[in-house]
Amino acid sequence: MRFTVRLEQRPASGLAAHALFGDGPLVLIPDDCGIAGAVRERLREIGIETEEQSEVSANARGVLYLGGLRTVETPDQAIAIQREAFEAAVAYAQKRRGPGGLFVTIQDTGGQLGTSAMSGARAWIAGLAGLAKTAAREWPDVCVRAIDVARGNREPKAIAEAIVRELFEGGADREIGLSEQGERFTLKACEARAIVAEQLPFGAVIAASGGARGVTAECLLELAARIQPRLLLLGRSPLEEEPDYLRDAADDAALKRAILTARKSLTPRELAREAGRITAMREIRRNIARLEAAGAVVRYASIDVRDEAAVSALLADVRQQWGPVQVLVHGAGVLADALLEKRSGAEQFDQVFDTKVRGLSTLLSAMRSDPLVWICLFSSIAARDGNRGQADYAMANEVLNKVAAFEAEARKGRCRVTAIGWGPWEGGMVTPQLAKHFASQGVELIPLRAGAEAFVTESRSSGDAEIVLTAGSLPRSEINLQAQITAGSRSMPHLEGHRIRGKVVLPVVCSIDWFSRLCASSNETGFPICLEEFRVLRGVVLPDFTAREEIFDLRLDPGGKMGLRDRSGAMRVSARAADAVATPQRVNAPRPGIFLEGPLYGEGRLFHRQSFQLIREIESLSEEGAAALVDGVIDAGWGGRYPSCDPAMLDAGLQLALLCGVCAGMGQSLPLAIGRVILCRPPEAGSIHCIVTTRSRTSDRARYDIRFRNLTGQTIAELSDVEMYVIPHTEEAAQ
Repeated sequence: MRFTVRLEQRPASGLAAHALFGDGPLVLIPDDCGIAGAVRERLREIGIETEEQSEVSANARGVLYLGGLRTVETPDQAIAIQREAFEAAVAYAQKRRGPGGLFVTIQDTGGQLGTSAMSGARAWIAGLAGLAKTAAREWPDVCVRAIDVARGNREPKAIAEAIVRELFEGGADREIGLSEQGERFTLKACEARAIVAEQLPFGAVIAASGGARGVTAECLLELAARIQPRLLLLGRSPLEEEPDYLRDAADDAALKRAILTARKSLTPRELAREAGRITAMREIRRNIARLEAAGAVVRYASIDVRDEAAVSALLADVRQQWGPVQVLVHGAGVLADALLEKRSGAEQFDQVFDTKVRGLSTLLSAMRSDPLVWICLFSSIAARDGNRGQADYAMANEVLNKVAAFEAEARKGRCRVTAIGWGPWEGGMVTPQLAKHFASQGVELIPLRAGAEAFVTESRSSGDAEIVLTAGSLPRSEINLQAQITAGSRSMPHLEGHRIRGKVVLPVVCSIDWFSRLCASSNETGFPICLEEFRVLRGVVLPDFTAREEIFDLRLDPGGKMGLRDRSGAMRVSARAADAVATPQRVNAPRPGIFLEGPLYGEGRLFHRQSFQLIREIESLSEEGAAALVDGVIDAGWGGRYPSCDPAMLDAGLQLALLCGVCAGMGQSLPLAIGRVILCRPPEAGSIHCIVTTRSRTSDRARYDIRFRNLTGQTIAELSDVEMYVIPHTEEAAQ
């Protein structure tokens, strides 16, 4: 399947980053223009302990890496910053103790996640997001985020304010861009067909790094049969004559036996290395023969693509022999997988990262004068969503993606630029063991022929700089989404109107609202949002409502289980996020009839005060059901952010259900369970039509369905199978 990566605006959830509040300092690894200091000052004002330093301390609760905001003028400077960030992630992985934590990378790639509005040098720093996405997969209990904030012409204080606001309001969104104008963006992979344009010139001169082996060779073979190019293949492996004693060694076991017989003193590691060298040479010779048989003219060069002088000299000779280069395919890559906590030193990082990133920088620099018509960079799906054990690989490929976006804009009309984020293939670097792992995860592998044909299609396509190609749908996220939120008179003053027997009690609708915000972080399709099996396990009283803010932790695991915990870790509310919902069904309003006289709000009826007095006009009311016009959060004036849910509207519906119980002689009741919550639209101004239907009733409990529509008849939300229980006459009633 083919996906393009598109920029889209996303409102902030209003939830805070998980572990923003807690014990121990947040370490701020600084920039070079005073932003870290301004962030530290702002966090200090809020009461969050921080340390500004270049290394991760042993007691660090979290890390804010702001090195991505430093001045960057060359790819080498960008590489050094990303190496430092990688080392900081390794240090944090090895030093952190216990569950929880916070790790945030902060960079300036234009505030639009590297899709536009950035200088060429800043594109080379984009790998920081790949680090964050991989760390999120390796640390399921840590809140990991990547923030791209445009510095522009703003003062450090203004940039710091944007960063701190995102930490307090961005919730669990992993990858967010913040523009200079205050816009907020994320990236979305959208299925899209290739738009076929002109075929590459027949006989084109193509320079291909890594093109003699693996999947890159398979792709070039398919292309060679179409346009019979002149191929310059760049590889690390030297081509040497094999010793005679290896002539009859056809497979790996025979090869190792023959080597060991001839060179008895080799260690197991040396033997494996020598066998690998011979196998690589054989693969190169075999692929050169296949390419030539397909009609290509082939030249192979053993060269380090990071060596600009050597690459420039080679290309000068090729231009003399064949003419200028017209196509660049950068397929070189190295894997050295290991979890961040298992890393030691940066040697493996340099090998993996530099082969792709420094290699690309060298190739682009050496070909600036060539009339290139297509640049194709072999990236990986690991850059899009991270992959355990491949932080350096994900970082390198994310740089390729964003450099492709920059080069595509800079060369518009002269050269097409494509970064292909490949899913796993049936060959190449996917070993049999790795293939089994993918199979266990339900990840399909791209067949060699199908992948090669897709590459040829992309050689003729136009318009998309960053694409993802997979054998099936994109893999589901395996990451816990976590966030925090506070409740008190400062953050939620309207809760003053929700007192029961003198105590401020957290309304059920707050949990629904918070859960919906967390769901929105994982729901790329937007509305509807669905919660099932909603349960209040223990009510929440805010005893010090005016004196302090209570902190709550929210969590959504990959299986859909959701929970709200207090600071002691006790679970207060649970639910399950559902993937799909049925289309809301239209219901008729209950029969007319009003069996209550006098005011709705007051003794024996609705306990709600001030901002919670939300029922505006009752149309019908009885023990069988009710219909009324109610206010939503906008008209109620609650303030704050409500991107996916209208808690005021929902509470008004629950109040109407409570009145149905009063009509039946039940007395005041509270909701403790809801079978299903369906949220179809964001909050909107104007009166809302609410219909309550009674399902069943006993002396102390009742079940209702509640539906909300705007005045044009569009469904806003539905609450199905709401269980209301009569409030006991005890001091513990609200606990």
